[in-house]
Amino acid sequence: MHQTQTCHFWVGTIPEDFAASYFAEDYSDERGDDDPVSPFARDQGETWYDHDFLEYGWGIAPTLAELVAGYSYSEQWAAELSRRAEAAGLRGINFFVFIDEAQIEAPRSVETRDGTLHYMGTIEYSL
Repeated sequence: MHQTQTCHFWVGTIPEDFAASYFAEDYSDERGDDDPVSPFARDQGETWYDHDFLEYGWGIAPTLAELVAGYSYSEQWAAELSRRAEAAGLRGINFFVFIDEAQIEAPRSVETRDGTLHYMGTIEYSL
């Protein structure tokens, strides 16, 4: 049986320390049940997502394909993600994030004071 996974993808240009705080999950008693678990969840209109289905990376690389090399199944989706980023005219990308499509109902691009995450759509790949 041939299994596939479909993920949402974002790319952007952000400071190196951005991801640590943006994806940090708050499970403190002060957080209410309707409060987003992280800034990423908030910006995507979600209160929670399963972080086991999320990967992200920051780095300096000559190409997006080189930036994502080594991440789960990147050999199957790197070329398509690179093609989409190039078609959108995005340059200098140093950050990417992807998550299983079931985790985010209405994905969107996000502008923060630190930078922008550009939503690139979904990509399906084999497991």
